[in-house]
Parts: sequence; structure tokens; C-alpha cells
Amino acid sequence: NKKTGSQLAKEFQVRYALRGEIRSRNPKLVVHVQLTTNEIPATLWEATLESDPGMFVSLRSSILNNVIKKMQVEAEVRELQRFSNDPDVNTQYFEGVWALSQFDRDEIVRGIRLLSDVIERDNKFANAHAALGKGKVRLYKIDGERDKSLLKEAVDHVLAAKSMNPNLPLVHEVLGSAYRSAGRLNVSEQNLEQCLTLQPNNAECYRQLAMISIIEGSFDKARASADKALLYDPGNPDSQEIAGHSYYFKQ
Repeated sequence: NKKTGSQLAKEFQVRYALRGEIRSRNPKLVVHVQLTTNEIPATLWEATLESDPGMFVSLRSSILNNVIKKMQVEAEVRELQRFSNDPDVNTQYFEGVWALSQFDRDEIVRGIRLLSDVIERDNKFANAHAALGKGKVRLYKIDGERDKSLLKEAVDHVLAAKSMNPNLPLVHEVLGSAYRSAGRLNVSEQNLEQCLTLQPNNAECYRQLAMISIIEGSFDKARASADKALLYDPGNPDSQEIAGHSYYFKQ
């Protein structure tokens, strides 16, 4: 049986719980947050907040400042890691990454355009190279996996990122996805496993591993990977799809 939030709080001696839900992503980012206390069950703060997608950094700061104030603790909200010395480049990078997380082709193309511009302005931005590689793989898939040049461009960008930061999980995730799409299953699996070593809760890696296992006829293994993808990213339709495939072939 699943435990309630109150039961988990008591078990782990948690005084406060912060719950959040993304209610909309387009055209505005809309989030609902609730801070509760578990000693005497009560809501300390609850709000629904809106922000432009590219401004989620300021939205994050607003949420954290309110949480710290309501908890009556002395703490300072730290800035997110800056990947570039130019704050405008950082903002554009986050907006590009956000666009790539959507399921709309136009948004993915916009994200690719934004990240290409980021790299033009800061060619040593490893995370932007890796994210752009992911965008190219997503465009390849959404366009029916016909344009193989997109896979080559994706690999070129992530290899550039790898030369700057070999321990970037996204590098190995994108290489795994690109090589799986190209039919190079062994090298794909090696990169996906390396990604999970660096980032154990990466749902995309589990989705890709599930697909490899289905191709190889290892249906128990596919189902185990699909279950992990559902655990870590249950709201993603890709997780639902690969789980459906793995359950079907298992039968």
C-alpha cells in the first residue's frame, strides 16, 4: 500500500513538506505550490504563480524566498549555476532548453534556433552544445526519423561538449539516443549506462535502454527499464508509450 504524505513525514521526521505542480507550460509557465507543516497539519503558504518560460529563474527565486520566510529560517537563496559569464546568454540557454522540452515541433525548432545563437555567442558553452544535440535528435524523431544528417549534427555537438566536459550526463544520454537511432546498439548501451552512472534518475536513458532490449528480444529487461522510466518521469507520454510496448511484447 502507498503511504500518505503524513505517514512519510512521520517516518522520516520531516517537519515541512513542499508540494508543487506544473499546471501549464504554454504559452505561460503556471505552477501551483503548497508549503505545509506536519507537526500540526496546516498550510503555511499556497500560491499559483505565472511566468514567461524564459523567466523561470526569477520564478524559482520567488518561490524559495516565500518558503524561507514562512519557515522562519535564516537562509539565502543561491543563484542557479551560471554556465556563461553573459547573463543574457544564460537566460537564452534556459529558454532554449525549455522550448526543447515541449512536444510541439515549432517549439523544438525555436529551441534549436535559440541554442544555436547561444553557441554563436559563447562557443565554449558545453551544456548548450549538448542541449543542441538533444534538440537535433528530437527533431529527427518528430520528423519521422528520415533525415540522418540531424543525427550526425547531434553527435558533432555532443562530442564538442564532451571535449569540454566529459562528465556531463546529457552528453552520454544524447550519444546513446543518436547511436540507438543509427542502429549502433552496443555503443548506444555503453553511453546510456555511463549516463546513469552520472545521473541515476535519467528517465530518457531508461526509455532508450527499454527500446534496445525490445529490439534484442530481452523483454523482461525491457519491462524493468520501462518501469524505471515511468517511476522517474510518469507524466511523459514517451514513458507511457515505451511501457506499453514492453508490456505488449512481454505477453
